[in-house]
Amino acid sequence: MKNIFNKIVNGFKKIITVIKKKWLVNMAMTLILMAIFIAIFILITSVMHSLNLNPIDVTSGKINSITQETKDKLANIDSQVEILMMNYTENDSAYKLAMQYENVNKNINVEIIDLNARADLAQQYNVSAENGPTIVVTYNGKSKTIENSDMYTYDYDTYDTIDLTEEAITSTIVNLTAQKLSNVYILDNYCSEYFTTETYMSALSSYMGKEALNVNDLDLLVSGKVPDDCDLLLIVSPLKDFETQTTEGIINYINKGGNILWIQGAYGKELSLPNVQKVLDLYGIKSFTPGYILETDSANTLSGYLDAVILNIYGNEITGNDSLKALFLDATKINVADDETLGNLKVTKTDIISTSDTALFRKDFTSTSSNKIDSDEQGSLLLGAMFEKELSDDENATKSKLIMYSNDYFASNMPYSQYYSDGWIDLYNNKDLVLNTALYLTDSDINITIRKATNTEHFTMTDQEFTIILAIIFIVPILIIILGIIVWQIRRRKK
Repeated sequence: MKNIFNKIVNGFKKIITVIKKKWLVNMAMTLILMAIFIAIFILITSVMHSLNLNPIDVTSGKINSITQETKDKLANIDSQVEILMMNYTENDSAYKLAMQYENVNKNINVEIIDLNARADLAQQYNVSAENGPTIVVTYNGKSKTIENSDMYTYDYDTYDTIDLTEEAITSTIVNLTAQKLSNVYILDNYCSEYFTTETYMSALSSYMGKEALNVNDLDLLVSGKVPDDCDLLLIVSPLKDFETQTTEGIINYINKGGNILWIQGAYGKELSLPNVQKVLDLYGIKSFTPGYILETDSANTLSGYLDAVILNIYGNEITGNDSLKALFLDATKINVADDETLGNLKVTKTDIISTSDTALFRKDFTSTSSNKIDSDEQGSLLLGAMFEKELSDDENATKSKLIMYSNDYFASNMPYSQYYSDGWIDLYNNKDLVLNTALYLTDSDINITIRKATNTEHFTMTDQEFTIILAIIFIVPILIIILGIIVWQIRRRKK
């Protein structure tokens, strides 16, 4: 036993003797320092991960960061909001963006849900794993679902995919947490059968429902008046004249400060609509001339179809963003009374959309010429405007607003091609235009337009940047090597 103990002691002595060798001591110190640095790195990484800091976004469009608009909209939420990321992973860009919402407001929580493991949630929110990634936002027992298709659109000018993820999530949260739901009534029985809430206006009705707007059909011959809780009256392309009861109901609504969104399609023939015109006369809008808009500059058309006109939208408090585009098909033009008449009516006009100077208004439906003919009217034509009417002489006078767009296709889900299921409302920024207008007229603070181009960004270096990069890659390492040689020589001479 004693011999075994002596052998162990002698073994330790030999190990200590070896460690005392300088090279081994240096190696041991190096390994210890490496271990310390690795431990510090792991600790810092763990702390940074727990802090959930926003990523550094170096893209020009800040496509990986939430905007100040979102921060402002969600700053005052005082109840719990859950963002359930169905069938997402931590590596998905949508999840990384959603996680930033937790830093905007402590009442917002983001959670990844595996629907294969949570069949109860799949049934509760009527979602399926087969449908791919889906976002469900919940608040105070209410919920709204964001499909993957709601988070992207397409720019037909630049052929870029536009990311709407932030717009979709922020709008949904704002809608759910809105204190007031506005009521929209759609005037029934006067428009074409193609533009009813049961047919091609069904998508508009559905989109409004997602924007905290309650949509109802209104038959004034039955109700006798516009309901008192009406925040917005929607009128679509009347093809027959209003009855006296309908006319009186609309005028009484206007005189109480009611707001109207009027979507007007082109007429192929002269129509006698004196009661419809009686309503329009209140705002200084003249009768519609049969005819339709053509654009002779193919750069302002969809696929070269002259009657499918791409239009720039004026940025203002109505439309929101100043870089939106609309696409109108077979639009008419808005005829407006002169300034003196508008002044006598106490009406102020604000333009929203006009054509380019190369556009034509064609009255002859038999002509297929792409060139101007004698009966055509050429120049900048008004296709969208707000008419704000003062109803008394008081300093704080009640006002009625009517916003008109001289096209009905743009707000419909009528397929724009036999090869695609997308409707006209889904092209360009048509949906943004009509929804932002409705939200403006209902005094809602919900309209949000946040879109980010996800096309590949190319970086071109300047001469100065190229010089700096060369210095980092070559000159700095060479200087370090030279410095190392100098230090080595100095230490060698000291020996």
